[in-house]
Amino acid sequence: MEKIRGVVQNYAWGCVGNQSLAAKIASLNLSQPLEEEKPTAELWFGCHSQGMAVVESSGISLSEHISQNSSLYSNHKSLSFLMKILSAAKLLSIQAPPDKSWALKLHQQNPSMYKDDNHKPESLLVLSDTFEGLCGFRSPTDIFKDLSSIRNHFPKLFNQVFPDETFLALDSHPGALQENFAALMTAPAENVAHLIEALIKNDVDIPKRSLLSLLNSHFPNDRGVLCAYFMHHNVLKKGEVMWISPRTPHSYICGEGVEIMALSDNVLRAGLTPKKLDIPNLLALLDYSCSSDVSKFRLHGEEISPGVVKYQPLEIDDFAYYNLNLIQGPFEFQISTSPQLALVLSGRISINECEFPEGQCVLLQPNQAYSFISMTPNAHVVVCFSQ
Repeated sequence: MEKIRGVVQNYAWGCVGNQSLAAKIASLNLSQPLEEEKPTAELWFGCHSQGMAVVESSGISLSEHISQNSSLYSNHKSLSFLMKILSAAKLLSIQAPPDKSWALKLHQQNPSMYKDDNHKPESLLVLSDTFEGLCGFRSPTDIFKDLSSIRNHFPKLFNQVFPDETFLALDSHPGALQENFAALMTAPAENVAHLIEALIKNDVDIPKRSLLSLLNSHFPNDRGVLCAYFMHHNVLKKGEVMWISPRTPHSYICGEGVEIMALSDNVLRAGLTPKKLDIPNLLALLDYSCSSDVSKFRLHGEEISPGVVKYQPLEIDDFAYYNLNLIQGPFEFQISTSPQLALVLSGRISINECEFPEGQCVLLQPNQAYSFISMTPNAHVVVCFSQ
């Protein structure tokens, strides 16, 4: 077992000072004072080129350690996943990760923008009381109902973004969702801005006003504001899990959690960002399958013993993980044939009689039996591994 030191990311959207769980865990993991003034958005544990974790005992990178000792790690050279503590005070851009075929295509087309050829499915285990995000497409019927209300109040401005021949098909034509989303993404920016200004400034009864106002307060008149009508407003409770499959549009609004993803930088953005948009490729790769049920975009785990839930996405092999809420007695298991990371989120635990406090991340060798015991009244641990 090796202790692992993570990498802090001070993105502007992060929570500040002691309001940030990422900052609190980082101060414990790195044995340094908590940064009171800076936003601490994420704490990374993995083999990512933009934030490589380090083995505490040797000071070498996690990737180098695994590669140099591959015989101990079932001949693995690296980790296939990145595990993060995420603390979001402000919303993140609307984006969609590509699947593997699209990732390869995009990397070949534009390697300076799409720096690798891997997909990036994501899972987020909520640690805060609630976590808000946008995720996946709503049903065309629900979208049509809400947008019809806007059309009734501002028909001329609405038609400059959503032409009647496109919009009126939304409630009946199978491909109309894609056509209407494309209309929003390609409409002149000034037309989108005029419609949003009318919605925000006029005291009329429109659906999703509070969400619309929130998004607009961060990115005024951005076309991503109107994505609130196309996408599910996903509000999760502590312990629930958001699931982002490849090609699914999503955005995090606020909250904290453990985010686990395949090792990649690839995303295509749809709005709520000053960064460059690649609209033609975005529209081509998006998964337009939709649902009136937001639970489609949540990951449901299997409780394998009291306080122990396993999350194993069926469509990928990059990662799976255990969420351990240890109260009493040992939890014993042989996890995986791949290297694993165990992150202590609260409490103090013993792994095979070696003690690890809150904030510690531990690299575990594959094909070994492990006994996890809480040394405090309760402890919370996440253990991530490749499937």
